[in-house]
Amino acid sequence: MAVLLGLTYNVSLAQEDKELEIRKLENIEGEAWVKKDSMTLFKLFAPELVVNSPLNNVINLAILKKLIRAGKVDISSSEKKIEKVSFIKDMVVVMGSDIVKPQGAMDNAGKTVTRRYTDIWIYDGAGWRLTIRQATIISIL
Repeated sequence: MAVLLGLTYNVSLAQEDKELEIRKLENIEGEAWVKKDSMTLFKLFAPELVVNSPLNNVINLAILKKLIRAGKVDISSSEKKIEKVSFIKDMVVVMGSDIVKPQGAMDNAGKTVTRRYTDIWIYDGAGWRLTIRQATIISIL
């Protein structure tokens, strides 16, 4: 019984460590958008990245890179509120809401945009990579 409790405790701690790592990556990603740090973003993104964007279209990493270069993805602030982190094999599903302030040539520039989002991170052997993202605008103020 003691061995089983010890194993359960170790698994629980490992899970907590992984969740802290994912939460940190979520924050790094949000900060990288604000800082316009595309090098960090591209390290976080899987080559297979696919996004169901709040602009009502589905894009891949190549399209996202073009949008960034054109100034179509430009935010002055980002705040994520993570509600749930779920581990499924080598995948993590993060669900919550975020509040961003678009600027420049981005739609809704100068306004505060609240979105519901789902991020899926997949472990590729070298680290966690954001592989799938879905975001839906729920309010614009």
